[in-house]
Amino acid sequence: MMSLSVRLFATAAWFLPSLAAAGSFAGVEVPAPLAPRPVVDTHWGVRIEDPYRFLETTSDPVVQKYMRAQADAANAILAKIPGRDRLLARIKEIDEASPATVSNVRRDERGGLFYLKRGAKESQFKLYRRDSPQAPEKLLIDPEVVSKATGTPHAISTFSPSPDGRLVAYVLSPGGAEIGAMRVLDTQTGAEVTPAIDRIRSAAARWLPDASGFFYSRLAESYEKRPRAERFMDERNYFRRLAEPAKDVAVFGAGLHFEVGIERSASAEVIAVPGQDLVAAFVSHGVDRNRSLYVAEKAAVLEGRPRWRKVFGKADQVKEVAAFGDTLYVLTARDAPRYRVIALTWPSPDISFPRTVIETGDEVIVDIAAAPEGLYVTRRQGAAKQLLRVPHAPGAKPQAIDLPFAGNVNLANVSPRIPGALLTLGGWTRAARHFVLGPNDKDPVALDLVPAGRFDAPANIASREVKVKSHDGVEIPVSIISRADVKLDGSNPTLLYGYGAYGIVEEPAFNPRLLAWLEAGGVR
Repeated sequence: MMSLSVRLFATAAWFLPSLAAAGSFAGVEVPAPLAPRPVVDTHWGVRIEDPYRFLETTSDPVVQKYMRAQADAANAILAKIPGRDRLLARIKEIDEASPATVSNVRRDERGGLFYLKRGAKESQFKLYRRDSPQAPEKLLIDPEVVSKATGTPHAISTFSPSPDGRLVAYVLSPGGAEIGAMRVLDTQTGAEVTPAIDRIRSAAARWLPDASGFFYSRLAESYEKRPRAERFMDERNYFRRLAEPAKDVAVFGAGLHFEVGIERSASAEVIAVPGQDLVAAFVSHGVDRNRSLYVAEKAAVLEGRPRWRKVFGKADQVKEVAAFGDTLYVLTARDAPRYRVIALTWPSPDISFPRTVIETGDEVIVDIAAAPEGLYVTRRQGAAKQLLRVPHAPGAKPQAIDLPFAGNVNLANVSPRIPGALLTLGGWTRAARHFVLGPNDKDPVALDLVPAGRFDAPANIASREVKVKSHDGVEIPVSIISRADVKLDGSNPTLLYGYGAYGIVEEPAFNPRLLAWLEAGGVR
């Protein structure tokens, strides 16, 4: 039996391809394309013609009128789809079945929690705090208040609590932009403790251990007046001491120090190295997955006169680092296409002479993070991931952590100053939830910040992880999602979805609409 959603999709597929050539459809007039206005560029001796570049000028009244007419026609046609109202009502029912969504959970050293939460009928995430996982939540920042006061929608793009939880730095961005202003809030009084910092592009504050100040990155002054291709270049990192907010100093960036050889488009996270009198600058080179690392003496950095020294560069193929005590852990793909974990030694780490922590193997190592009890590691097992913990002692063997179910486990919040780990775990048939793993625990415990939704874990839907040999013998991971009572006799209609770009294995992603369709009899 074909479900309602499948019938609607089949109906849509029947008529939508013909729209490009139609002057009208289903009684709706579709505006004809605008006349081309060719623009010719010459790149390295090759002439490139673009007949419709003028459509990028959305301030042009002609373009605006055309776009509005196209949108009105599309909405009118979509409104005629048989059963559309029923489908829309069902989608709303499924979307609102979960009472709220929680993300970006962060811990402080006093046992408190910070997190973003959005109710099912709310437009924006709000920032909350709890003194403990069981304590009542306290609303810290509500962007809707600012939106109503200014008439412009605002959203929290990033936040970072101080180590002791007394303060939280957050970025509020207006109008759907990536760029906003960073503010620091006293979590007890609600008062702002330092002047706002503008030109922040989705970057979090990196606090000193004593919370007396923080590092932050900022776009160049008058960036918005630059040519579009150069607006995000020359981003620099600064240090702000809370007691002296008018004396911020630039500490890292392209062209700032002669010993730092990075491109203008690079950006960096500047972090005080835990347990060391050092500061590290972890550099991202645009979309290149390989990163660089520089270190300098902490006192010199805070005074604005660092002498940076390079630990490794892009050629070392480093994806992630983690630090604890005198050890710098490095996740690298150099001579290890599926990655390996090596260890260097502070205060003068030398990547030429590493200690191997986890050798490369058949599965991809995804992420690393250090806690006092050991290094946490996630490693692929097909589409799902495995969680490992490696004690800090040289030669220690990885210990597998049992998970409540096979799925996509991520290191949500792991700190070298806080024992244990905060995890997220979700799957094809399980909504992502947060779990807490104690330093000596072998089983994560669910962190119940919101009640479970009606479709979060349907008992009659099953997922299976298998591997199928390709024509060349390579084993391809395949996830099979179906009703639990389906008969595997080869007669079931199947939707097949494949993804292989960028070398990424598709991760289990909870889809309540798919599960509701399966429950309704989408596959029998």
